[in-house]
Amino acid sequence: MHTAKKWLIEEQAKTAVTNLKRRGYDDAVYVSSAPEACERVVQALEPGQIVGTGGSITLNETGILNAIRSHDYTLIDPDASGLLSEEAWELRKEALRKSDVFITSVNALTLDGKMVSIDGAGNRIASMLYGGPDKVIVVCGTNKIVSDVQQALWRVHHVAAVCNARRFDLKLPCTEGSRAPECIDCWDVERHCRAVLILEKQPMRKEYLVIIIGEDYGF
Repeated sequence: MHTAKKWLIEEQAKTAVTNLKRRGYDDAVYVSSAPEACERVVQALEPGQIVGTGGSITLNETGILNAIRSHDYTLIDPDASGLLSEEAWELRKEALRKSDVFITSVNALTLDGKMVSIDGAGNRIASMLYGGPDKVIVVCGTNKIVSDVQQALWRVHHVAAVCNARRFDLKLPCTEGSRAPECIDCWDVERHCRAVLILEKQPMRKEYLVIIIGEDYGF
């Protein structure tokens, strides 16, 4: 990576961290690489804890899920049972009900510290809100940083949702229609982008650790 680009993404990430702290996320940090993020995650967990996740390309690409598996934690990972299997659906419920800590990524992060996520069943965004796990760990690559909520909403629909539809091999207008890969706000029964969460401040009575990595990960 050219030093000029590295400088740019670091400055953007630091701005986002500053504004995340202003929004109540006191434990928001920037790290330059995935191994550093893995170390931060492991440090934040306690032996024997149950760690849930809703499925995340970022967590797989960074090696964070493997790092959790290699320590004394119980990981509930629906993706490990097949993305759309019945067992995976049950594990998503289990992750919400039983986890001590929920680890996830988000689909967009604004420079002023707002996190935006899109979901199908709502299990991931539910775990980030009231009830469920007491602690949430968010891991986000700098490729997801955008200027404002308007850009974030564009990104979650036209980048994250489209890529996930392709990942699930769904036959939707955004994956195989004449306007693909454009999101057209379709009415298809298989549509998987059904709920959007905008976190404007840290949710009440919920502990958060937000880790921004100075590299590109996930959708």
